[in-house]
This record gives sequence, C-alpha cells and structure tokens, in this order.
Amino acid sequence: MEHLTLELFRPANTEYMKALTSLGVSITLTISPESGVDHVRMAHGRNYTNTELIKTIELCQENHIPLLVFFMLALAEDSYDTVKDTWKFWEKICMMDQEARSEEYPITVNYGFGPMILLDPGSLAFDNPSNYGYRMLSNTLEGHIKQMEQPSWHQWINYETKYLRRDEIARLILDTIERSISLREKYGIYDRTRAFVEKFCYVDVSRLIMKEVNKIAELKDEREKDIKLKLLQNKIQEYFTKFKLTNV
Repeated sequence: MEHLTLELFRPANTEYMKALTSLGVSITLTISPESGVDHVRMAHGRNYTNTELIKTIELCQENHIPLLVFFMLALAEDSYDTVKDTWKFWEKICMMDQEARSEEYPITVNYGFGPMILLDPGSLAFDNPSNYGYRMLSNTLEGHIKQMEQPSWHQWINYETKYLRRDEIARLILDTIERSISLREKYGIYDRTRAFVEKFCYVDVSRLIMKEVNKIAELKDEREKDIKLKLLQNKIQEYFTKFKLTNV
C-alpha cells in the first residue's frame, strides 16, 4: 500500500495522529463538517465546534498529513448570513494553509463544497422533511421526473427550507461558487486566468442561462418554448466553442 485516504467522522486527537504517522505510508484525511457554523452543523448530526475543527487542522499540519474539509450548501438551518459565515471559515482555512505551506508540503489543508440540488430520496429529511427543516417541492416519482426534465439545473432543486426558497437557493449556489473562486485566486491556488475562466463558465453563463430559461418558461406556446430553448442552447455552445471553452 502506497497511499491511504481516510474520512474522519469527528475531530482527531494527538494519539490518533501519532498512530497514523506510525503506519509509514502517505496519508490524506478528509472531514465533512458540512457548515462553517456550529449550530447548522450540529443540526445535521455533526456534534463538534469550529474550535475543535481548527485544532484538527493544526494537528494535521504538525504531522504533515494533508486534510480536505468538505462543506454542503443550502442546509435546513442555512440562511444568507450563515453561508457568509461559512465563507469566512473557508478564508480561515486558506490562511492556515498559506502559513503552513513549504516546498515539500505545497498544500496542507484545503476545502471543498457541494451544492445540495436534490434532497436525497430515502434520507431521513426526504421521508420526514418537516421534522428536519425542509419542504419538498415534489414527493412523487412522477413529479420528480417532471422536474428533472426541465432544461436548467436551477429547476431541478427539489426542496426549500424555512429560510430559503428555491430561487434563493439557486442564487446562493452561484454566489458561493463566485466567492470560492475569488478566495482561491487570492490565496494563490488559482492564477488570474483560471479564475477568470471559471467565473465566466460556472457563474456568468449560469446566471445568463437562469435568466433566459425563466423568461422562456413564462411562454404559453410549447412549440415557441422549444424553439427558444434550442436557440439559447446553440448560442451558448457557439460562444464556448469560439473561445475554446468546450471542455471546461
């Protein structure tokens, strides 16, 4: 065995880190606090604090074990304010990484995140949404299929929360992607060109598509809808091809 990746389900202590380093193989750790805000995290079963999480990051850096910290977006207790606090925590992670980097250890800790487009069928929150702070937009197979047949990802979101409507979740996802790209550029993970391209492809184009698809969805004539959606698809593809961005 040359490399081992392990998921931590709670913050690690010094003894655990010593046990890992004694294995004599390359190791990467991951942990999924889901949110950078304590009460949001704890509402989803992650019963530890930011202080404990930071201590784990420090232990990983002291023992030269790379750590990926993974977050989810638009959880039941999330609002714009809690997500902004999570952005601040991401910046704390970037600062800790920058301070600990060296030629031998170019990345010591990193963060990742995933937007929650679908509340997973079979999960506790899907089966009992009101108990967990969610509201399902469709809880039938037929309704789910109909949603997934819509042309844009923002129309696939199958839930809302007590703080966020579906359109707000979609905007929050794009705002968060934009913020993350800016952070990665600020701390040297992305160069300026990559940051520009990713913002264009994943944020600017998505905002344009959302706006146009919403306008098209208001049309009454189904044939006219199909024609305008096809024209929009062709225009976006033409633009990406022109700037050699087809594989981005």
